[in-house]
Amino acid sequence: MRKFILGLLLVAASLIPSEASATITLVSSAYNYAITSTSVTTAAISTTGATLIVITCNTIQPITGVSNSGTADTWNLLTSYGTTNYYSRTAYAYAPTTSSSQTFTCSWSSSSVGYISVSAWSGTLATSAVLQTSTGATETSSISVSPGSITPIGQGELFVSSAISYDASATCTGIPTPTSFTSVFAVCGTHFLNAAAGYYINGGSGTVNPTWTFTGSTATVGTASMASFCPSSGCVAVSSGFDGGAFETN
Repeated sequence: MRKFILGLLLVAASLIPSEASATITLVSSAYNYAITSTSVTTAAISTTGATLIVITCNTIQPITGVSNSGTADTWNLLTSYGTTNYYSRTAYAYAPTTSSSQTFTCSWSSSSVGYISVSAWSGTLATSAVLQTSTGATETSSISVSPGSITPIGQGELFVSSAISYDASATCTGIPTPTSFTSVFAVCGTHFLNAAAGYYINGGSGTVNPTWTFTGSTATVGTASMASFCPSSGCVAVSSGFDGGAFETN
């Protein structure tokens, strides 16, 4: 009887709906900066296989737009965070037209210093629901800046963050990558500006709020932004246990 009951339990468990597995994977990335210009463009990268492309722009002038070569993808510009002379903004395109060789451009309002990073991803939702949320913040009295907290709904979500700061004495000696994040780029002291970007794919449910610290810097102004994106299974809470039903045993 016990073996019979155990067999019933195993069969029932196999019939329980399970969460669809989905892993977001980095396809390629690039970054660049321009010193006296109204735009900056990356080197060409392959985006073949990407379901999502994310661009971060960090400049000392208001960010006006992003674009890419070869195709006319629809870019979604998120909120521009910052104050006079320090701006951080994220843009993304879902279900993009991919290519073995694409460049990406960030533009701003007038000639200045600006940074761009681009990362192409597979394994994400390919609809407008890919964006979970975004946030950003400006710090005016510290060499560290955080964009603010985002709480993931489930596991496997992608977080992309970037930051910029001004350092009048150009003493920046390093920009450590925030805990759990992987660096896309970090540049110290380009015309007294410091900038960095990175990403994180969560494996738990704790809030995410990276701290960008400009080591050795005397900077007192900085702006950071962050956006979170859903895997192909969606931003859904992970369930466990039985979805319902009852067992009767002797």
